[in-house]
Parts: sequence; structure tokens; C-alpha cells
Amino acid sequence: MAYDVKAIREDDYLHAIVTGDNTPADVAAYLGQVRKICAESGLSKVLIEENLAGPRLDTVDVYDVVVAASADVAPAIRQVAFVDTNPEHDFANIKFGETVAVNRGVNAKVFRDVPSAVEWIRRRWNSFAYGPSAPHFAVAGTRQLRARRRDLKRDTSGLGTQAIKQSHDF
Repeated sequence: MAYDVKAIREDDYLHAIVTGDNTPADVAAYLGQVRKICAESGLSKVLIEENLAGPRLDTVDVYDVVVAASADVAPAIRQVAFVDTNPEHDFANIKFGETVAVNRGVNAKVFRDVPSAVEWIRRRWNSFAYGPSAPHFAVAGTRQLRARRRDLKRDTSGLGTQAIKQSHDF
């Protein structure tokens, strides 16, 4: 394995700068190392700036590496910004990796440049209360609120709307 991870602790996230060879084994290994650094440092947001030499990984390798890494993300990592600075690597392939990660519940986004990734990681989920599955909680809460509203609309006493306004600040 030939890779190097330089970890820089920023205010509220870890900036991992990765160099080395672009192989499935190296990518899997450095992702594991980044997860370990996040767990040890207590930082749950990470910006991975990757500059690996060699041809891009094929789609099957991207899928396999991301599926394996996604299984180990929580609870150590709650947000991942990813930038591949190697201009020879296909951005569509990188976006595919994002899709695989997101489909497995990882709060991840890929970028073409580091400043855009920094902007996203600093503003998104600044008070991350629910973890990477927050949208699922929001959907469940919305369904419960809609069911409560429906029940209260059926209430003929006239107190239903007032009860909703008191229990939720609209």
C-alpha cells in the first residue's frame, strides 16, 4: 500500500489530504484510516482532498469500496465532503461514488474544488442533532404532524386548530 494521509484539524471538521496510488486497496485503507482519525479526534465532519496517481477506478471498484466504507461511517463520521484533485479522474465516476454513499445513508457530497467543499461542510448541519439519517426523522415527524392535523380537522369542538398552533410554532 502506497498512500499518505495528512490530517489537519480545522475549527469543526477534519481536513484529510490524501496522496499516493489510486488502487481499490489503497482507497479502502485510507478511508478506514480517516474514519479512525475522526473517531479519535471527536470530529464528525471530514473534508477528504484526494490526489491519487494512476488511472481512475472502474465503476465496480468504486461501488465495492464505497459500500464497504459506508458500513463503517456512523457514528464516527456524520458528514463527508470529497474532492478529487487529480484532473485525469472522471468526475462522473466520482459522482457515482457519492450516489452509492448517499443511498447507504451517508451524508456525503463531492466537489470539483476545495473552496466549494469547505463552504458546504462549514454551513451544512452546523448543529447536527440527528446524525446522518436526519431526513428520515424529518419525514417521520412530518407524517405524524399531518396525521395529527387530519385528526384535529375532524374535531368538531373547534379546539383542534388552536391546539395545533399552541403545540407547534407556525
